[in-house]
Amino acid sequence: MPCWSVLRFGKYKGRTFPEIIVRDPDWFFWILPNLYGTLAEEAQELARRARAIQIPRRGRRRLEVAYEFDRDRQFNGFEFVDADSPPSR
Repeated sequence: MPCWSVLRFGKYKGRTFPEIIVRDPDWFFWILPNLYGTLAEEAQELARRARAIQIPRRGRRRLEVAYEFDRDRQFNGFEFVDADSPPSR
């Protein structure tokens, strides 16, 4: 598992890119062209991996990603769920 650099600036100061892409992918892809050096290399690799994610197909069922957060809004993980089922709380 790679050791990710911690951002030292901006809205997500103190966070790593994997944390950011899960919390706020729009911001991650917005900042991506403005990065340089090691941060740019890490972000570009993560962006490449994120763009390659394919949600598995199970027969004719449509699946989507459900993200899980704790009470402090920290990311706990994700799972694939039926797109047509009601969201769980």
